[in-house]
Amino acid sequence: MGVEALYEGLKKIQDRGEIGNAYSGCGSVDSEMDVLTDFYDYYIVEKYEDSMPSWAEAFVQIFNWQFETLHEYSQPYYENDYADSDYKTILRVAGYLRENGYHEIEKPYAAAAVDCGHRYPDEMIPLLPDNWIDENDETIWNFYVDILEKHREELLGDI
Repeated sequence: MGVEALYEGLKKIQDRGEIGNAYSGCGSVDSEMDVLTDFYDYYIVEKYEDSMPSWAEAFVQIFNWQFETLHEYSQPYYENDYADSDYKTILRVAGYLRENGYHEIEKPYAAAAVDCGHRYPDEMIPLLPDNWIDENDETIWNFYVDILEKHREELLGDI
């Protein structure tokens, strides 16, 4: 599916108020297509696999953070179990979120970050944002839509 169709899908989800129905914040146009997963896989990760701009890294990391938390819980994300969320990356993304006005997401995202290797410290467990993610799918959805709209021209370019 082309990127223009994905932008149309974002609008349909928004207009129908389906945020949170399919992927707890990622929505779907129909049962066979997850719009944000297609953006993630084909128009961000694939396009920027060699050099990812900070906005794309933020999209990818928040997507992974939400996905891992909804399917497991957030501790594996912060322990970097899938080798995609090391401490330096989390801090870099938190900085991007802060600098670009995504404070509602930056605070819970950064609060649980700790340089822990692969064993999250027990005393930090109360800071894990599992409930926050469950309760703020619209905030996360709005982040995705906003960042994709801001970079629409870039994504509509040669892919």
